[in-house]
Amino acid sequence: MNWSNVPTGAQSLAVIMDTIPGPLRPGEVDIGKHFYLTIFNIPTTVTSIAAGATNVGVLGQNFQGKKLGFTPPCSQGPGSKKYSIYLYALSSKLVISATEATENSLIAAMNGKVISTAEMNVYYSRQ
Repeated sequence: MNWSNVPTGAQSLAVIMDTIPGPLRPGEVDIGKHFYLTIFNIPTTVTSIAAGATNVGVLGQNFQGKKLGFTPPCSQGPGSKKYSIYLYALSSKLVISATEATENSLIAAMNGKVISTAEMNVYYSRQ
């Protein structure tokens, strides 16, 4: 994943990848969006994140809450699935620990600090 044209005045970047999940599996409870990746306090000099990189910014939680970092999507059922990746340019670094960094807590921590955002949607379809 790469980007360009980070706004002047940005002090850090954050990335969130999420989806609205498909049908629940037997025994599952609706937990809202599934967030697969949260990275924050990415230096503004960084313009890409290589596959598998763990040394760019601070890796936060994924929706499974078992470990920090990326968890791969595992969508259920047929039809099209939409995965969204958001890049945020922020006016300051975020003061939040990696273990507290869920999608909702990152969004709350970014409140009032977002200079600019970019969104990329990726679609996957299963027959």
